[in-house]
Amino acid sequence: MRSGEGFISEIEILRGDLVDLLYQQLGDGIEWIFNDTITELAQSSNYVNVTFRGARPQRFDFVIGADGLHSAVRTAAFGREEDFVHPLGLYTAWFTAPAFEELDNWYQLYNHTGGLVASIRPGSQPSESKAALSFRTRPGERVGHDRRDRASQIALLEDRFGGVGWHVPRLLEAARSASDFSFDEMGKVQLSRWWNGRIALIGDAAACPTPLSGLGTSVALVGAYVLAGELGDGSDHAAAFAAYDRLVRPYVEGAQQLAGGPGGYAPMTALAIRFMQASMSWATRWPMRGFMEKQFSKASDIDLPDYTPA
Repeated sequence: MRSGEGFISEIEILRGDLVDLLYQQLGDGIEWIFNDTITELAQSSNYVNVTFRGARPQRFDFVIGADGLHSAVRTAAFGREEDFVHPLGLYTAWFTAPAFEELDNWYQLYNHTGGLVASIRPGSQPSESKAALSFRTRPGERVGHDRRDRASQIALLEDRFGGVGWHVPRLLEAARSASDFSFDEMGKVQLSRWWNGRIALIGDAAACPTPLSGLGTSVALVGAYVLAGELGDGSDHAAAFAAYDRLVRPYVEGAQQLAGGPGGYAPMTALAIRFMQASMSWATRWPMRGFMEKQFSKASDIDLPDYTPA
């Protein structure tokens, strides 16, 4: 966060807005397949045969998995999800809610004992806000949930947050009808190598640092830039994949160290909550500001290669 940007910055672009910008820049000549997933990959020395759940099978020179924490590409090419995804014991629901006039354009976060967190931030439109509800589990506790069963996820949130004050009742009501409701457990992704033959991984699929780091999008964009640059310079694909892994991995490791654990975000006890609030109140003041800047400088802690053609 050089020049004071990063965790304590007032500058932010929402994920959906960034996705729209990238999508608009890609232009014509690209085949898009929506609402589908890869079910099988079979590669040779020259190509990769891809089987989809719904679309017709196709053959590609390379397959790049940028499909998130629960990557189907990673499972098909590298192995079981549980071998690479390390859960944090922190579950979160994200969704769009109606605007809260009380925000006054601020991002507000509410902690409650038992590791409960509710947050609201302004949305892209005056009529909306972006909300999240998070809860921690106890050591050894597992929450059985189907990632595709919204009704059970809402019931789980209502059970955990029942009786909690602040704006939580309004957030639970908004979660029931939100069109973009998403619920999952946070986890780090760690692989010793991000490529296998003609298949490679980027972003959360390769090295999710968890939303606690605030660097998931940075990791994804840095990885995509370097991988595209290495493939585009005419090198053998194996050399390009190896260079991408070598150049980006130190940056990713720094981002994953920054994420830490859920204790600082979702304290269990009233005393821990007071400590957390005190530290946050000092985040923009000396000497804590200097410490925070040093920590979050990992957001720009990489010298990106210049792939501009000579």
